[in-house]
Parts: sequence; C-alpha cells; structure tokens
Amino acid sequence: AAPELSVTILDATNDWALLQCEVQGTSPKPKVEWQDSAGNILSAEEPQVSERRGRYDIILQTTVTKTGRYRCVATQEDISHQIYAEIFVHISGSCFGWVFAGWTALAAVCGLVVGGISCCAVTKCCCTQNAQR
Repeated sequence: AAPELSVTILDATNDWALLQCEVQGTSPKPKVEWQDSAGNILSAEEPQVSERRGRYDIILQTTVTKTGRYRCVATQEDISHQIYAEIFVHISGSCFGWVFAGWTALAAVCGLVVGGISCCAVTKCCCTQNAQR
C-alpha cells in the first residue's frame, strides 16, 4: 500500500523547530528521511517503527535551526514508489517572528494579525520570555 504521509511542527522556540514526519499503514516498509530545500539529507532521531499485520507506521523527527522549506520523503524501493510532504519553517530571534507550518492560508492570517503575540499563540512560537521583559 502507498504510504500516508504527514508533517507537523511538534515544538518550537525562536531558535529551533522540532519537525515530525509520520508515515502510516505502509507495505513494504519505506525508507523515511528529512531533506532541506536543496535535497540534502538531514540528521534525524532514530525512527520509531511499529509493525502490525505486515503494515508499518514510522515516525521520524528532526530539529532545524534555519528558516526554510523542509521535506519528508518516504521511499519504497521494492516497488519503485516515492512520496513526500513539505513544511515551511520561519525561525526568528524575536517574538515578532513566527514559526509556522507552510500553508499559504496560515501565512496570510499571520500577515494580517497585528502584534506578534496573537500570531505566536496560533503558530506555536515561544514568546513568553520576550513578552515578559
């Protein structure tokens, strides 16, 4: 079966973002990796793999420290099949920068919100330290 793939930002600060790729219900077992926008393979944590009735669920996490587009790629070499999902991460050193999943609609909403704290609450930017000063 073809993999079902999703990518999310699990946690973020002004300096980094923890990305998660989840592949569900696949057979045969795919190779899963994170890549940057140039196609370079990123270091990642050890994949969490579970198998049930010949189908695999895989979770792969990586931490990024630069603004950019990141891609999770699942490759089933045995059947010459590959899919990917992308996420855009914006990392800023201040509360008025946002970390968000790369959907244009969300970016548009953030662009319309006046004041970084309101947008940060929606997009998981950790602003509490800056906001308390």
